[in-house]
Amino acid sequence: MKPVQIMEMVAEVCGVTIADMQGASRLPDILFAKYITVMILTEDQTADSEIIALFPKHNRIGILYHCRDAFNDLILYNRLFKNWYLESIKRLGDD
Repeated sequence: MKPVQIMEMVAEVCGVTIADMQGASRLPDILFAKYITVMILTEDQTADSEIIALFPKHNRIGILYHCRDAFNDLILYNRLFKNWYLESIKRLGDD
């Protein structure tokens, strides 16, 4: 799957739009979708430059390092976040 297709799939799972994810919103659902997308792409060994290109309104540090750190914290303590991540992984496996 291409990075943009993964982003679309995660957006669908989280109930947000790609425009929401590419924007600067701080709403939890949108942040969760960003964190999940970045982590899935990282695990898929997508180049950092490709990940950054998906989020034009964010800087490199914010999108790469903050998202990865936040993901690691949320996956342990937030049930909704974990469910969305697992659903996204499941859908990836189905494709």
